[in-house]
Amino acid sequence: MTDWNGLQDSLALTGTLQLGLAFAALCCYAIVLSGIFSPNVRLFSAFVSLASAGGLAASIQPWTNGVILGAIGMAGMGLFTALVWTLSALCGLAGRRAPRSLPLTAAGPLTDALPLNGGAQRLRAARHAKARTA
Repeated sequence: MTDWNGLQDSLALTGTLQLGLAFAALCCYAIVLSGIFSPNVRLFSAFVSLASAGGLAASIQPWTNGVILGAIGMAGMGLFTALVWTLSALCGLAGRRAPRSLPLTAAGPLTDALPLNGGAQRLRAARHAKARTA
């Protein structure tokens, strides 16, 4: 039996635990690669990804096949990320930076953002009747 056949056999014998660990490892690795979350979240995701990948490798017999499967998954995600980054750089999108969040002063109430032309009326806060007291 060649190494490739052994890897295919290990993949065919994976159960729910191994699939869950692989899913957790790859999802957390995607969070690490992205810039959406804060550095603390990304660092925690890196630790969870490493722990999940280690658990995946330990739960597949032989463990070397688990390491190879984890490495193939993470390398595939890295190559996909590099391809997307290259395409966005070629299209001129890499230089654009959207603001991460609006400052609190820029996010006004809803009524300030509504246009008042065309017959639209300014929204008012709901007025509730005072509660009856006995």
